[in-house]
Formats: sequence, C-alpha cells, structure tokens
Amino acid sequence: MSKRHVMLIAATALALIAGGCASKPDGGGEWKTFEQDEQASLKVMYWDEQSFHEDYGNLFKSYYPNVEFEVIGLPVGSDPSLTVTELYNRHIEENRPDILFVDKHRWLESHTCGLQATSGKMRLHIAHAFRQLLEHYKSIGLGGRVVFTCYEWHVEDRRNTEYLMEIVQEMGYDACYVPLSELEIVRGEGLYSEGERIPVLYRLYPLEYLVNDESEDTEDRIGEWMLELVEEGKLGLINPAQSILTQSKGFMALIWSLYERHEEASDLLGEPLYTDQQLEAIQQYLLPTYYNPALFIQQGQAYVAKGYWGREGKGTSLFDEAGQLTEAEWGQSEEDSREDIQNYYGNQPLIYQLRCQMENVQVHTEDGPFSGYLLTGVYVIGGQYSGLLPRVGGRITGDMAYYCPAAFPIYMKEEH
Repeated sequence: MSKRHVMLIAATALALIAGGCASKPDGGGEWKTFEQDEQASLKVMYWDEQSFHEDYGNLFKSYYPNVEFEVIGLPVGSDPSLTVTELYNRHIEENRPDILFVDKHRWLESHTCGLQATSGKMRLHIAHAFRQLLEHYKSIGLGGRVVFTCYEWHVEDRRNTEYLMEIVQEMGYDACYVPLSELEIVRGEGLYSEGERIPVLYRLYPLEYLVNDESEDTEDRIGEWMLELVEEGKLGLINPAQSILTQSKGFMALIWSLYERHEEASDLLGEPLYTDQQLEAIQQYLLPTYYNPALFIQQGQAYVAKGYWGREGKGTSLFDEAGQLTEAEWGQSEEDSREDIQNYYGNQPLIYQLRCQMENVQVHTEDGPFSGYLLTGVYVIGGQYSGLLPRVGGRITGDMAYYCPAAFPIYMKEEH
C-alpha cells in the first residue's frame, strides 16, 4: 500500500465524503484527489477508536473501501503546566492527524463542561440521506440541478431550506433556491424556473397543502399537476410523495391497532408482522392510539385528540377522565387568522391517544425563568438517530414553546 496522507487539518467528515479524498504524493508536489478504488491511508482524530468505527466506519467503508483509517483518540488526563488549549495543540503536534473529526472548540467544550451535543452527526446523516435520494433520481434519468423551495417570506423556513441546500452544494451537486411563487408548471411536461426544467425539487412545504393548491388566476389544480409529474417520472420530490404515509398521525393508530392484533395479523400474513425488537419498542414508546375515543371513555381514562396533519399543537384537544374537553390549542402566531386555523385543523380526521403527563420543568429564558412542560422530539434521518429537539411549553406544546438545549455526558453513548 502506498502511504499517502491527507494534509487537511480541521477538514470535516462531510467534505471527505462529498468531494473525494485529497492526497499529496510523497515528497511534495501538486495536490490531487485519489479515487474510491485507490489504496491509501488516513490518520484521523476522533473521541476514541471504537466510537469512530461505530459512528462512521461503515459509512466511509461504503464510499472508500480501500482506505485504511488509523484512529487517534482525543487527549485524556491533564497537565498542570498546560492550559487545555495547549494540551490539545500538543496532542495534535505529537500525533499529526490528517483529519480532525472533532475540532478544538468541541473538545474544549466537552473537556470543560463534561458534555457533548446530542446532534453531532446530524449534518453527516443529512448529507448521506440526500446523496442516496439524488443518486437514485439520477439513476432513473432525473439528474441535474436540485431546486430548493419554500415560502420566501417565512424566515425560519427559508433559513432551514438554505441550510439543507448548503449541505447538498458542499457535496458537489448543482443546487439553488427558488421561492415557491416563482415555480412554473406545465401540465404533463415539467416544472420550471426561468424557463429551465427542474428535475428534482426539495420542498419545505406540506404535501397535504400541495394536493389542494390551485392557481390564483385560473383556479387550475396545479398541486395535482405536480403530483402527476411525479407519477409520470418527470419530477423527483424530496421528501418523496410516499412520505405522507408516515407523516400522518393516523399511521400511529394503524401501528397500535396491528400491535394489539399482532397474533391475528401474523397468522394472516403467514409470518410475524413485527419483530420482537419492534414489539418491545412499540410497547415502550408508543401511546395507545385509536381512531375513536370509545375505549378511553368506557375505561374512564383521560385522552388527547389530534388532527392527522396537526402542527405545533394546532387542533389538539385535551379531555379528562369523564370525556370532558379541558383545553384546546389553535396557535398564537399571527400568520393566519384564528378562523382559518380552526377551519383547517378542526375539520381534519382525528386520532385519540392516552393522555400522558409531561414533566414540569423550569428553564432560563431571555425574559427570566419560565415554568412549562418538557416535550422531547427525536430526529431520525435515514433510519438513524440524529439528535434531540426538546421544547418547553404548555400542556399542549404550541407554536410559542421554547426550544431547549440538550447535551449528553461525554461518557454516555448517544443510543443510551
């Protein structure tokens, strides 16, 4: 094996995957990129060797099967004569890693606080998921520019969309942002921006909105036209159209129904519907969920009603043990009128869940201490845990809830 090392101090894992591995021939010379099938070795610095192989080993091996990785762990212990920054720099100098998967600021943060971020691998997982989708679309003839879109006036949506676009651009794909209002559709032909056909569209825009979209001028069913393009293989959507199945809260009621009737469903299929691991996960994490509240009322249990397409608590109602409504949430933002919100969310089909008391916590905010209820969301990207999103708000977590930072002790693995 030729020993050719990357001299990319502070490069990221994402850059390595995205653009290929850069190398410099022994003895100097011009920088160049080695190919996926070329033999090479890299010295990387990460928390420890086991964590690197668990977190990134399989992913890198899938892209660069002929690259040998030597893992250098982070500095441990302390030296009274050195500051933590000096200790880190000395460790770098002594080991001379080619790539730092954990930069100085993250190590200092963990060394001084004993904490690590809960979403450290999120960006890498996003990149991997986009690459899989884009390569799939390319294989069926939908290669080329990727257009990212959302409401241009919605600051949060616009920034989130641009963040994802930047990740895709870093991987070397041609990507750009186009506001929703500037997209043009020709029925049966394609989706366009300034006369250029769009092969793949990322939309931070609900699919259930899109289905009912009409042209303001002609009342043409442009949402249906777009889905026709997808069906005909003339447009790739991210997320794909079928993601609406798992997006619907009605899907949770289906999962629970099949869980309660697992033996019958398995007999019908001729094989187990759920694995033992899935059965355990459903029992531990999913609340009893039904398409009507009859069982809760019969058993005198408090329950929650939620719309299939509810967002930020809108259209969610709390009921007590007697089946009496005690609280409902319709949002506090000023983007839509209360009447419009109630008409949209109040007319959706509902699921009913056993009511579970959330933990009451107090957090520090810009306006002083705030007492509320903690709801912990989990990011799952490409089937992998990718981070936590705790929010603190009312009994129903609404659009004015506070985002809450989260971290793990450095000795705890994320899956625990």
